[in-house]
Amino acid sequence: MGIFVDDYLCLSTGFSNADDYLDVQFRLLREDFISTIRNGIKDYKKNQKLKGSERFKSGDVKLYDDLYVAGTCFGRDGISYIMR
Repeated sequence: MGIFVDDYLCLSTGFSNADDYLDVQFRLLREDFISTIRNGIKDYKKNQKLKGSERFKSGDVKLYDDLYVAGTCFGRDGISYIMR
């Protein structure tokens, strides 16, 4: 899989308008976010049969057992979640 970007990404010609530029920026940002999740799921599925601390190793995603959202807090920096 990967990101689909039209031929207008060519650096020598530039972007024809602001909409094209914003479209490419959105696609690149989305791929940065989704690729982390995609790689974490791939690592998890690959190592499902392992036991203990070797069960899940990924540099991008952390996996926690017996964790749930106990509540939310609203502050100056936005929404925070209380985990238990």
